Amino acid sequence: MRRPRTTAAALLATALLALTACGGSDSAEGGSDGDDPGSFPTLESGGCEADVEITGDVEASFSGDASVETSESSGPPAFYQVSDDDLVLSIYASGNGFDATFLLSDGADGQYGGPLTGAAADAVSADGSGARIDADGDEVAGTRRIHVTATVTC
Repeated sequence: MRRPRTTAAALLATALLALTACGGSDSAEGGSDGDDPGSFPTLESGGCEADVEITGDVEASFSGDASVETSESSGPPAFYQVSDDDLVLSIYASGNGFDATFLLSDGADGQYGGPLTGAAADAVSADGSGARIDADGDEVAGTRRIHVTATVTC
């Protein structure tokens, strides 16, 4: 039986690798410069709109600009991202050898993630037109849990 923490750590490592392959910028507006150990690289905002609600051990609700990057050959076929203050929500579509997942970085306070399977994975569009998730996530290096409901429209 796989431990949730081990699964979440593997998801985070895969997603960070995918973000690098997708051309995420460490100097994007609102992004990190890479010098902060708790930082998470972000895409430049624009092109999409998002509504996000997070409950559980992290509580937040926000709406605003979101971004999408697409790839036909390397990385996930679509990678959606929305941020607010220290929170960065990243959603990955399945394809190109990647499973659908979501990750939430809470600044230096924590990293959370979870797989998206079945209908949940199908609700993350591989063509970059949008994503909808309603999923639980585990803290990568701890025992805290979250629930994320988000809609991204591009």
